[in-house]
Amino acid sequence: MKNLSSIAAGLAVGLLLTLPAAAEGFMPWTSAVAKADLNGDGMLTMFEVERFKPVTEFPGFQPFMADHFQDLDANHDGMVDQAELERAKDMFGMTDAQMSEAFFKRQGFMPRNP
Repeated sequence: MKNLSSIAAGLAVGLLLTLPAAAEGFMPWTSAVAKADLNGDGMLTMFEVERFKPVTEFPGFQPFMADHFQDLDANHDGMVDQAELERAKDMFGMTDAQMSEAFFKRQGFMPRNP
């Protein structure tokens, strides 16, 4: 239950951050994750990543996630949650803005071991 409440809190923060950014046409990476979560369980699977291809909004999301899914899945359960994404973002040395840009712009793949 604690995991679900922390995921819900993370998604709520992500949605709050979305409001001003959406007005500018640029949404934070947490919004892309929430939209890709097809069943709303707070976890992303490769099935969901493969089917999330909104080219106009987040053209970099699917390539980034597909390339790094195994690295992001820290507990190797076949799913990536918000905490694993936060950990990986920090491991890659990325800011929230850089992660959003990676999802918003198709800029090529990042090296696996920065």
